[in-house]
Amino acid sequence: MAARCPSGHELARPLGGRPCPRCRRDKVVAAVSAADRSLPAAVIEAAVDAVAPGGQALRQLEDALAADPGALTAGAPPVAGRLAAELIARGSATLAIPACTACGRAGRPLSRGDGGGVCQRCRAWQLARPCATCGKAKPAAGFDEHGRAVCEVCRRRDDPRRHRQCAACGKTAPVAVRGRDGQPGVCTGCYQLPEAICSRCQRRRPCAYAATSQPVCPSCSPRAR
Repeated sequence: MAARCPSGHELARPLGGRPCPRCRRDKVVAAVSAADRSLPAAVIEAAVDAVAPGGQALRQLEDALAADPGALTAGAPPVAGRLAAELIARGSATLAIPACTACGRAGRPLSRGDGGGVCQRCRAWQLARPCATCGKAKPAAGFDEHGRAVCEVCRRRDDPRRHRQCAACGKTAPVAVRGRDGQPGVCTGCYQLPEAICSRCQRRRPCAYAATSQPVCPSCSPRAR
C-alpha cells in the first residue's frame, strides 16, 4: 500500500506525518492568491513552481508566508522577493518591486529588519554595536577572544596575518603594499602614493592608479567629495 501524507497525497516514501511538497505548494499558492487577487490561480501556480519547485526554497516560502502574509510586499526573505518579481513579470497589478525600507534601493536580496525588508548592508547597520577596539558603533566584522564585536577597520588592522615587517621603518605593522618580486612591503604609516599627473586637475601630485592612464589625486577622488 502506497504511503500517503495527512492530506492524502501519495508519497514515494513515508514522511512521518510531515507535510509533503504538494501540501506545502498548495499552502503557498493559497497564501499568494489571498495576497494578490489580480492573477488567476494557474499563473500563480506557475510562478511558485518557477521560483520554489521544492526543497528548502519551498519550505522557506511556506514559513515566510505563514509568519507574515505581507512577506511578498516586503520582499523578505529573498525567496519571497524572487516570487514577487516573478508574479510582477507575469502581470501582477497588485505587487511592486520590493525595495529596501532603509535605503530605498530595489533589486537586492532583502531580509526582515526594522520596519520591513532591508538589504544586507542596511541590516548590518541596524545591528551595529560598539566595536570593542575603537568604541564606534559599526557593523560587526568579527569577534575578539572575549566574544566582543570588532569592526572591519579594527579587524584588518589587528589581524596578525596582515602584519609584515616594513622596509622603511622596520616595524611589524599592517602593510599598505605587500612585498612582491623580491621587493619589501611597506606599512600603512610609511606608504606614500607615487606621483603622477592627475587626469582630472592636471597637476603633478601623489596619485592613486599612477601606473594607469587615469591617475587620480586624493583631492579629485570621488571619496573626497
